[in-house]
Amino acid sequence: MSAEKRITRKDMKQDKLVTTTFKATDYIQKHKQLFLIAVVAVVAVGIIAYYFSAYGTKKETESMVQLGKGDIALLGGDYNAAVTEYQMTIEKYGSTLNGRKAYILLGRAYYGLGDYKNAKKTYEEYLDKFDGKKPTLLYRAALVGLAASLRNLGDKALAADYYLKAAADNPSDDEKAYLLLDAARCLAEAKEYKKASDIFKQIKEEYKFSLYSSWADRELAGIPD
Repeated sequence: MSAEKRITRKDMKQDKLVTTTFKATDYIQKHKQLFLIAVVAVVAVGIIAYYFSAYGTKKETESMVQLGKGDIALLGGDYNAAVTEYQMTIEKYGSTLNGRKAYILLGRAYYGLGDYKNAKKTYEEYLDKFDGKKPTLLYRAALVGLAASLRNLGDKALAADYYLKAAADNPSDDEKAYLLLDAARCLAEAKEYKKASDIFKQIKEEYKFSLYSSWADRELAGIPD
């Protein structure tokens, strides 16, 4: 029997925004796919700012200004304008850190439009170009974005694979629990009940005395014998 998972200070520091967002309200429970994609990308601003301050160039300055146009549109809910600005950022500065962030937020903008096919395409393109490369927060956001897009397109089993891949990419305990829950739910929806049950049981074991354990227990009760 594995030991109960403990949240370290390092976890809390690295994933503070993600953890806070996940715990906020029932609204996030209903819309957490969008939050997980967007918030992880926003957390990466700190990483980008570090590189910018240390290695800032004219190109980085220009890319940040261009990216900001998309951010303003996205925050204002103008997803079509955000798509245009992020596409331009990628075309001009796709190899920079700001360009990489633009991929994640372009997928987020497509997701907001309900255009899951283009969201999927965007995240796949990011992973093809930058698979496994730092910053890890953007990499994990791309995995989650792809999983969420596939889920909405009806490919539940493949979506589960990407949720599990993201869960294995060293997230905080809170984020890992959510990713495992989503993976198991996708497998249950795909009628892969044995795999789903195993993951729900894993959650119950690893997150004893937590809300995640209660959710997993409730989901297990709904799986056919």
